[in-house]
Amino acid sequence: MLLCAASAAVAGSALLANARGHNYYRSTRETKKLLEATLGLGDFALTPTAGMGADLTRFGKVRHFQSFMLGVLILAALGFAGATAIERLWSPDRVRVAVSFSFAGDRPGTAGQPVVVSSGDDDHEIRARGTLDQRAMTIVELEPGDYQVSTLAGPVCTKPLTVREDPLQTVTIKCP
Repeated sequence: MLLCAASAAVAGSALLANARGHNYYRSTRETKKLLEATLGLGDFALTPTAGMGADLTRFGKVRHFQSFMLGVLILAALGFAGATAIERLWSPDRVRVAVSFSFAGDRPGTAGQPVVVSSGDDDHEIRARGTLDQRAMTIVELEPGDYQVSTLAGPVCTKPLTVREDPLQTVTIKCP
C-alpha cells in the first residue's frame, strides 16, 4: 500500500515537473520570437517544433501524452493503494492456533490411527489431519471456530471442538 502511495506521489511530482517544463518551453519560444523580430530574421527564423511554426504532422502534443500517461499511473497507483487498504481494513488477519491432540484410553491398536478435523458446518470440509500416537501429542494448526474431531479408535469416534484464539490448546480424545 505504501509503495502504491509513493508511486502516485512520484507520478504526481512528474506531472507537476511536466507542466513546469512546458512553461520553460513557452518562455523560450517567446524569447526566441522576440530575438528573431529584433534581429529581423524573417524567413530565416528557426521552426523546430509545430508550436514554433514547423510544418510537422503530429498525432498530439508531447505534453498531452506525458500528462495522460502520468494520470493513468496516478489512478492505477491510487486504485491499488485503495484496494489494499480496504482489504486490510475489512479482512482481519487470520489467526492460526496450534491444537494438540492426545488419546485417552487403553484400547489396543490406537497408535497410528488417523485424526481428522473437519469444519463444524454442514459441509464438514477437512481442515487438518494427523496421526494419533499414544506416547506423544499430535499438533495441527487451525483458525478459531467450531470443528468436529474424528478418529478411528475402534469404531469412528467424533467429538465437537471449539478453537479459541489462545496460542495453544490441548484436546484429549476420549472414546467409549
